[in-house]
Amino acid sequence: MPVFTTTESSGEVEITVARLGDASGEADVDYSTRGVTASERSDFTIAAGRLHFASFETAKSFPVLITEDSLVEGQEFAQIILDDPVTGATVDLTQLIIEDDADEPAINASDVPALFVRQHYHDFLGRDADAPGLAFWVGEFNRCQNIADPQQSARCNDEVRVNVSAAFFLSIEFQQTGFLVYRMYRAAFPESVLRPRGLPRFAEFMRDSRQISRGVIVGGSGWQARLEQNTRALFDDFVQRPEFLTRYPEALTPEQYADSLFQTAGLVPTPEERQAVVDEFLNPAGARARAFRRVAENAEFTRREFRPAFVLMQYFGYLRRNPNDVPDTDFSGFDFWLSKLEQFDGDFRRAEMVKAFLNSAEYRQRFGHP
Repeated sequence: MPVFTTTESSGEVEITVARLGDASGEADVDYSTRGVTASERSDFTIAAGRLHFASFETAKSFPVLITEDSLVEGQEFAQIILDDPVTGATVDLTQLIIEDDADEPAINASDVPALFVRQHYHDFLGRDADAPGLAFWVGEFNRCQNIADPQQSARCNDEVRVNVSAAFFLSIEFQQTGFLVYRMYRAAFPESVLRPRGLPRFAEFMRDSRQISRGVIVGGSGWQARLEQNTRALFDDFVQRPEFLTRYPEALTPEQYADSLFQTAGLVPTPEERQAVVDEFLNPAGARARAFRRVAENAEFTRREFRPAFVLMQYFGYLRRNPNDVPDTDFSGFDFWLSKLEQFDGDFRRAEMVKAFLNSAEYRQRFGHP
């Protein structure tokens, strides 16, 4: 692979993987990124997934999202890593070079409306902004700038920051991608030492949410078909993973499988809901994935997990880490914000949850000096 070079203001860089040698059969390769002098929080967004090469297909690509900040940092480096999905051995490793801007913003980049909005596309939807969406949300900020009274203008700007941020979590696009990925983990796995609270860990969430959202722009041509294709592929892959197979061995009967899934998800299904899961096995091909999907998309489960997912995404989206990672040591912060959200019946504005994360030094330091 060649060395890839991009600029800090590019938004994203496309990484092309070339397949050399005999290309007569199908092949897979896992890709991931790792910071060297560039930071996965502040300079680029972690990218991870799997590329599938069809017979005689010799090139595949994936995007790496680039973050704009207001720091003078010079040239920074990250690594692109290709691994054999069977053996786990590294088959290739190359550099990604991020060139600093000639001129940096005089203020924290998160205070620049266009950069603030663009980063939300990166952090919540896993893609660069589409022009109409970017223009719409920047227009919300422009409305505040047209208010003559400075104090009213500042209050308007603060309100728009919170509303724009929450809108990305509440969007159809995130609800059907990232939120579904969250529910897959919560429906599949109980709390354990290796999986605190039964939650997805940041790195695996990033990998899976990027896979399910790849090429999806709600409202774009064919987005629903692409999303359905991605969703089916992720569920098919998920039920073949060692952690899933250990908990739900293939020897389970359809009834045992359904009951175990509902129990893990903490659901008491109606007879009709349970039978619908069991009936997926009338067509055995892909039945385990389809049955699992019915539980992950259960309406009551979706309602129950909405607020915990909202809180978790504050950590994943804004702070780019697990809730119990440094500088935290446990889930006390997560529990605090979940209780605040419950106290105000889900009203994130009155709970001041989104506002607190946006104003935190940890968030602002991603893009410049606080």
